Amino acid sequence: MTMLFIAIGITAVLFSPKFDSFNALSVDYLVRYMLECYVFCRLVSDFNETHYQIAHKLSKFQWGVKLRYSQQFAQQYKQVRSTVLIVMLQSQRSLKFSCGGLFELTMARYTSIVNKSYTLTMYFWNLKSLTQTDGTMGIPT
Repeated sequence: MTMLFIAIGITAVLFSPKFDSFNALSVDYLVRYMLECYVFCRLVSDFNETHYQIAHKLSKFQWGVKLRYSQQFAQQYKQVRSTVLIVMLQSQRSLKFSCGGLFELTMARYTSIVNKSYTLTMYFWNLKSLTQTDGTMGIPT
């Protein structure tokens, strides 16, 4: 849906015979919408990257070697060991921030949205070009 909104907005601006207040509002909307998508996708990607680094940082510590088992502190040993292992396992999974449950916010998804929006815009552009040249509805015969 995001791609369609972006493509329709760009198409409306490109196909307008003159630049008026509607086009100015359309451009403003498109810039804000694209910037908002970019910021959210970038923040989530950076947050996921930091989340992935937790396991990497924990594995560099010497906690496994320095944490010695003793009968006196058996309960604490098991708690610390299990907590560290759980944190390491959880940090290797994505946090899965989603956009209304539709898709996960990542920079790869943002790139995909921009590419698909461009494709839709070019489709509409070619469709308009076909209708202007031969007078039909753009359906090749």
